[in-house]
Order: sequence, then C-alpha cells, then structure tokens
Amino acid sequence: MVDAWCRGDVDLIWQKGRQEFRDFPTMTERLSGQRNRNWIPKIESYLHSGQTYFVVVGAAHMGGPEGLLALLKARGYKIEQL
Repeated sequence: MVDAWCRGDVDLIWQKGRQEFRDFPTMTERLSGQRNRNWIPKIESYLHSGQTYFVVVGAAHMGGPEGLLALLKARGYKIEQL
C-alpha cells in the first residue's frame, strides 16, 4: 500500500481496500461511496470560496469510480497529481 501511495496509484489503494471489505458491501458503501458523495458539496464550496484550503482524507477515498477524484472530474474539475 505504501508503494502505491508513493506512486500516486489511488486506484490500486481503492482496489485493495475493496478486497478487504468485500464481505461487507453495505458498510463499504456507507464508509466510501456515500461519504464521498456527501463531501463533494463541501469541497466544491471550498473551491469556489476564493480562499485556500487543504483537504485531508484517507487515501482509499481518492480512487475508484465513486472516489473523490472521479466525482470531481465528473463535475468538470481538472485533476493533477502533484
């Protein structure tokens, strides 16, 4: 996981997390998908505020089709790895 994080491979981190919780799909949806969707309006409010914010989330929230990066990209934001 550390190697994937160092490479910025958020999809691999998401896949590994998904494998660990494969027997608990409802919990996975609540802890990841639902939580990510709930965070998007707040993150967008930061982006449109004209101020600088630093948003910290667990690495597993970044990758996958319901990850924060995919959700922001779907809303038209340009995503760049730094």
